[in-house]
Amino acid sequence: MRWSPSPSCSLSPAGRIDAQRSPPDTSPGPATQLGKHAGEFANESPEGLFLGDSAGREATTSSYSTIAGHAAGYRVKASPNVVLLGRSAGESLAGAPSAVAVGSSAGRHAKTADHTVFIGGSAGYAADTVDHSIFLGYAAGRSIRDNKQSVIAGYAAGERAHRAHQSVMAGPLAGYAANDSPRSVMIGQDAGLYAEQAPAAIMIGPAAGQSARNATNPVFIGANAGKAAANTADVVLIGTSADAEPGITNAVGIGRGANPARSNTWHIPEALKLGVGTSAPTAQLHTTRNVRFAALANGVLVTDRAGNVSASSLLNEALKEIARLKVRVEALEAAQCRQ
Repeated sequence: MRWSPSPSCSLSPAGRIDAQRSPPDTSPGPATQLGKHAGEFANESPEGLFLGDSAGREATTSSYSTIAGHAAGYRVKASPNVVLLGRSAGESLAGAPSAVAVGSSAGRHAKTADHTVFIGGSAGYAADTVDHSIFLGYAAGRSIRDNKQSVIAGYAAGERAHRAHQSVMAGPLAGYAANDSPRSVMIGQDAGLYAEQAPAAIMIGPAAGQSARNATNPVFIGANAGKAAANTADVVLIGTSADAEPGITNAVGIGRGANPARSNTWHIPEALKLGVGTSAPTAQLHTTRNVRFAALANGVLVTDRAGNVSASSLLNEALKEIARLKVRVEALEAAQCRQ
């Protein structure tokens, strides 16, 4: 019988037998399963790790995932490279590649959460369309929808803050129901709690902007600042309990209890003294240099019975009259000298 080399061998010109190396196997390996029903019906999820009772039991197209905990990732779908840790974490997560859910029921029924992080019990429980966001704390963003690229941290923070993209909400109940408030910053317990339709808002402090609905471009800093400043625009409030009358625009209030009541105004409470050039003012307005009134040339300031101050030309007219009288006096004196 004639010998012939196997497919993995060949004869060299010198008659030696050379082994031919087979290409390495780069196809995905099987999933690793540990626990009752773990990965039992998993489909198209190679290289996965399923640990715990029913973990990843019906996982679909979720390759290279790490899933651990009772019913964690039970029905996860179209979410490769995810990390799901905790009881029912990401149980029916869908459309969330590279998502991370840590905690009991974290991201449990979340959908469309590409590269999103859920940490804490029920964080992002039923979040929908929240790509590239971070949810930290119990119930943070629990039912949130259409809120991408946001950071939400604290008990129930941003729980119902729908359509508030690119926002930061930090603190218990911060931005809880701040619907339609994109590009906002709400920091502190109850900050922006019900601040619906408050785009580009800055609310910092406990209960700052708590009920400031329809407040456009507001800046509220301090405990209870802007708590009831609804239907306002371009209003700045700094100080404890500083607030504004609803409906005004382009106003500023600085100091505890400041409350601008009209548009295009600046309110400083009566108790405050304003120092310009001095850190220890002794009057409501204390300046160490000159004060200029551009509309007042060679005039005086007068007040009416209501206390309104206005420019007056009385002094200028009086000086002119004095000059005329001086000329007359000099003429009379000259006439007497000639007699």
